[in-house]
Amino acid sequence: MHAAARELMSELGPERLTIPAVAERAGVHATTVYRRWQTAEALLLDVLAEEISTQAPLAVTGDLHADILRYARSVAVAFGRPGGLAVVHALLATARTHPRGVDAARFFAEPRAEQIAAILDASQAVEITVNDIFDLVVAPIVVWASLGAIPTTTAVAEHDALRRLADNVVAIRNARARR
Repeated sequence: MHAAARELMSELGPERLTIPAVAERAGVHATTVYRRWQTAEALLLDVLAEEISTQAPLAVTGDLHADILRYARSVAVAFGRPGGLAVVHALLATARTHPRGVDAARFFAEPRAEQIAAILDASQAVEITVNDIFDLVVAPIVVWASLGAIPTTTAVAEHDALRRLADNVVAIRNARARR
């Protein structure tokens, strides 16, 4: 199913992915697909979660600033490419429409959350949570991508705004540590 969904996402774009089209491409009845994924968004998230956890592992060096900056760059590149915001749209749609609501969306984000937790653990950043990283790093990038303000892939490496996101994470960790 994932291969069929990936092919269709490549051909049509993630926003035009449908369960009947995936079923047809995979050579199965749509009911088979609906049994596992109740919505196209849930299928899309499952495919993207697999890709994120297997093809884009996060580097963990123990240097919080460097690791968060590298993560911010990878998020900016992912969300800045055509169809890159599809994962965000799919998460929102899943949270609204899936029978398990927000818990279903969290399930699909879990592989990346575990990788972020590994970064925080390696840098001993006990003052920062995975949710903080979503709030401080991912949310601003989603807004920038929604506004078309993500730099080109070649410019991402030197983008000052991404560096400021990592600076903010470190500053908040340091401020919380002083409490």
